[in-house]
Amino acid sequence: MISEEIKKIKERFSEKEIKAELINFLIGQGKLGPHDILINEFTIDKHARRADLVVLKSNEIHAYEIKSDFDNLLRLKGQADKYINYFDKTFVVTTLKHFEKVEDLLPKSIGLIVFDRGTFTFKKRGRKKLVSKRDIFISMMTANDLKKLLASNKIPVKSLRRYDMEVLVEGLNSGLVRDYTLKSIGEKYRVSSKRFFDKIDEKDAGPNDIEILSPYRKAEVKYNSVSEIEMLVEGLDLI
Repeated sequence: MISEEIKKIKERFSEKEIKAELINFLIGQGKLGPHDILINEFTIDKHARRADLVVLKSNEIHAYEIKSDFDNLLRLKGQADKYINYFDKTFVVTTLKHFEKVEDLLPKSIGLIVFDRGTFTFKKRGRKKLVSKRDIFISMMTANDLKKLLASNKIPVKSLRRYDMEVLVEGLNSGLVRDYTLKSIGEKYRVSSKRFFDKIDEKDAGPNDIEILSPYRKAEVKYNSVSEIEMLVEGLDLI
């Protein structure tokens, strides 16, 4: 459901406004819900790239990159080329202003969604390809994640240097590394995602709600149960 108030104010939407409306659209389409993990501004490639929205759902990781009327497309080709290596499926969400140029820039595997005056339209569904390269998942883990993964597989760790642990993880089954990485990402963002869905609670998300998705806003949150505090501790341990 699209906010009628925003539609009346203006027809040009900022990235944050489109992001909020995209979340509402995905929820309405059944592609996103409270049991999924929603991440805002997810960094990859040694923090060189940052996907606008990432969804962890059914042990898959999907990305949504937004290009509003106020954005340029200078970085889009580089972003798209990286995203297909890191995410099982990627969508670019853009406006009529950029639609044709974006369509020309994107690889065939990336989906394309056009946002126009409060309405989303799939122009290209794209293709899903599960990421399987160990080095990609290793780059998405912290040193602590690597240490825990090795310990869980009873592999002795003689050195805590990241490079040395990466070499050991390279010897593990790629499916095992994938599953552990997605689990660790989910744990890191579980608190902020739950907080977001609790806040909107069947209402439309607004642009200001996006800030709730930051995993670093914990000092402003009141926890009402032991389980919520335990979730916070788990998340902090994985940062």
